[in-house]
Amino acid sequence: MKLRKESEKYNQTLKRKEVTFAVDHPSSGTPLLFEIRKELASMNNVKLDSVYISEAYTLTGTNQTVVRAEIYDSPEEAKLVVPKYIQMRNLPPAEKGEEAKPTEKKVSEPAEK
Repeated sequence: MKLRKESEKYNQTLKRKEVTFAVDHPSSGTPLLFEIRKELASMNNVKLDSVYISEAYTLTGTNQTVVRAEIYDSPEEAKLVVPKYIQMRNLPPAEKGEEAKPTEKKVSEPAEK
């Protein structure tokens, strides 16, 4: 996974850096948000609690994901501004309760005639 910064601006009002970057993942599927978040935090030398990914989408037919993230000056500022659903989306899979489970398909009963 390779991150390439495309744009960055500082929002003085919300005390955060708003970053857009591309994630190249040539030999694998789309990486988890948490993995991208950890990589972005280490690139910017900030705490993980200060980084939140607000949007990520993979370009059709490519192995490139476009990500919009926010890097706050402090974790306290982030908790005040970031909506709860985005905070939940950015949690590690173990904390979300998402474990790999096989999907079960229900076989439908034949319709009565």
